[in-house]
Amino acid sequence: MARKTPGNGFVSDHNPALAGSWSHVCGNTSDVAHATSIPDPRPQTSPGDAPPAIELVGVHKRFGAVHALRGIDLTIRSGEIAAFLGPNGAGKTTTIDVILGLSDPTEGTAKVYGMKPAEAISRGLVSAVMQTGGLLKDFTL
Repeated sequence: MARKTPGNGFVSDHNPALAGSWSHVCGNTSDVAHATSIPDPRPQTSPGDAPPAIELVGVHKRFGAVHALRGIDLTIRSGEIAAFLGPNGAGKTTTIDVILGLSDPTEGTAKVYGMKPAEAISRGLVSAVMQTGGLLKDFTL
């Protein structure tokens, strides 16, 4: 259950550790008695050494005879805003799936903050709201 704090947004009653994370979004949470700080999960580097937020190098993705991605090289630095534009079948969704770790590249490497997408996701560095829901063929139950 979440509750509103005076002027500071919402905090979780079920997980007090989340209250500290609101200080990044909402400012001072000193009025919340159980607020704690959550450590920054990003790799610790100096500003000049920070790895790109997203880095794709020579990424190919094949689905049988279909070659959906052909050698994509892409670097997006932290704080940059990028848009994927193109016609149907251009590989936009497949590229996003590789970045999110939902699909592995057939060739090449994909990194998020200098690590494999799955590691970045497990550290809470990546989130996405997809346009449609469903399971991918790569996953089995």
